[in-house]
Amino acid sequence: GNIYDGNALFDAINHKNLGSSALSSSAMQAGVTAMREQTSYASKRIGLRPKYLIVPPELEFTGLVLVKSAGVPGSNNNDINPMMGYTQLIVSPQLPAAGTPSNSSWYLAADPAEVDTVEIGFVGGQVNPALFIQDNPLFGLNFTQDAVSYKCRHEYGGAVMDWRGLYRGI
Repeated sequence: GNIYDGNALFDAINHKNLGSSALSSSAMQAGVTAMREQTSYASKRIGLRPKYLIVPPELEFTGLVLVKSAGVPGSNNNDINPMMGYTQLIVSPQLPAAGTPSNSSWYLAADPAEVDTVEIGFVGGQVNPALFIQDNPLFGLNFTQDAVSYKCRHEYGGAVMDWRGLYRGI
């Protein structure tokens, strides 16, 4: 779906935060450059630096090679790896699994202290889920089958605040 400005969150034309390359050193450098070139509403560059590289489990080891290798991955020479230590790797099992169309997607995210990207709010400020236990022996299956029923309620919502702190590579 589209966000508050009528465009997709990751958009190569309007937001300039969507890449078209698989995860590699050069693709990651292109993502860093794209984030650095994001502008304010006054058209001034804001110079955001990605703090996190977020990948699905299928790209965990590719990500580790990129952010931990001293040399350029796959290179026969002794060039330094400019991406070493540049970001922290986050492996997110919630990202699409193998066999799905976007299982190779990877993301760069800025430090939340620099730019608000996504905000999560909790109804009534209730951050923790509410747990209810049906333990009255006169109702339900408690009396006949010694069963206890549980109900968990967690009310929250989220919204995109600013696309400029996010980048997606395919």
